[in-house]
Amino acid sequence: MKKFILIILTILVASAPGISQKEIHDDIVNISRLSFPDLGYSYELRVGKFKSLVGKIAVNPVIAVPTPFILDNNSPVPGFAPIGSNFTLENSGLVTLVPTVSLSYRNYYNFNKRKNQNLKTAMNSLNYYSPIIISRFTQDNLQIPYIPLIGGSDAGPHDNNYVYTQSQQSYINTIGFVWGIQRNYSNRFSFDLSTGLGINNLYTKTNYSDGTSEKTSRTTLTPIIQVSLGVWLNKVK
Repeated sequence: MKKFILIILTILVASAPGISQKEIHDDIVNISRLSFPDLGYSYELRVGKFKSLVGKIAVNPVIAVPTPFILDNNSPVPGFAPIGSNFTLENSGLVTLVPTVSLSYRNYYNFNKRKNQNLKTAMNSLNYYSPIIISRFTQDNLQIPYIPLIGGSDAGPHDNNYVYTQSQQSYINTIGFVWGIQRNYSNRFSFDLSTGLGINNLYTKTNYSDGTSEKTSRTTLTPIIQVSLGVWLNKVK
C-alpha cells in the first residue's frame, strides 16, 4: 500500500507546475480539482487521445456509530458480554476522517456525439469507463465493560469496573471497473459520478488490552458508487 500511495503523491506533486492548461481542441486536457464532501485534491493527466490517469488523495468524513451486540455466551471476549449501549467507540457520535487514495485510467468515448449535439465537451465534460484502485484506512478504539456471562465462562477479572479495550486498524483495498460522467462548467463547478463493481479486500489487525493481537483478511464482491462535487483550478486562457 505504501508504494501505491507514493505513486499517487508523485502524480499529484508533479502536476503542480502544470495547473495552467490551454484548451486542446478535439481532445482532453489536464485538470486539477478540489473536491467535497470528501475533502480531496485530484489531478487528471492526459496520457493519450481521450485517455487519462486520475490520481486522488482525500479524507472522507464518516459518522462513527457503535454497532449493537446481543448478549451471547459465545462472546468474542471471554468473561465479557458486549450488549447494546454497554460498550462505546472512543469516537462514537463524532465525524471521523478516513484517509483515501485512488488511481484510475479513464477512457472517454462520447466526444463526437456530444459535439454534434452542441453539448459541452470542454474541460473533459464527457462520459468514460475506467478500471480503478481505491485504498482506505480506518482505526477504531473499542471499550467494553466487564459483565459476567450467565451460564458461561467467567474468565475475566472479578471487578465490575474493569473495562476491556481493543484498537482495530483496517486497510480496505478495492480493485474494480466503473462507468462515469464528468462535467466541468465555466463557473468552475465540477461534478463527477461513477458506478461499477469491484473486488474488496479487507485486512484488519486488532490489538487487545491484554497484549495479544489478531489479524484477519476477507475478500468480497462490492458495488462502487462515487459522487464528487468540487471546483476545477486550471487558469482560464
